[in-house]
This record gives sequence, C-alpha cells and structure tokens, in this order.
Amino acid sequence: MDKQQGYNRRRKAIRLWVDQLKVREILRRVKRSRSWFKKWKHRFQDDGWPGLKSHSRAPKHPATAYGE
Repeated sequence: MDKQQGYNRRRKAIRLWVDQLKVREILRRVKRSRSWFKKWKHRFQDDGWPGLKSHSRAPKHPATAYGE
C-alpha cells in the first residue's frame, strides 16, 4: 500500500466515525484493527484532517555516544 492509499483509508475511517457509524462497522469496512483506528482517531482529534498524514519514521534525536 502506498502513502496515498493509506491516507485515503484513514480519511474514510474518520469520515465514517464523524458520521457516527459504530466502530465495529468502520473496522469491517476499512479492514483494519481497533488499535489502528484508535491511533488515527486520536491524531484527528488533536490535529484535525492534517493529522491524518503519515509522520516521518526517522529518529527525532540523533543517537548519543557514551564515553568509555
């Protein structure tokens, strides 16, 4: 699945949730897990529609070298 397909699936799930469908029905339609839906629902609640875009998987901080 490419980025656009993933984004479209997330938008569809959230649109169904906004339309007040039951979570069980949303999960059946988008074929994803409850934890997946919960993650994107929280991002939507925090950031709105832009929150549904994929985030970078790169480390946010460089690794720290420890002295010997």
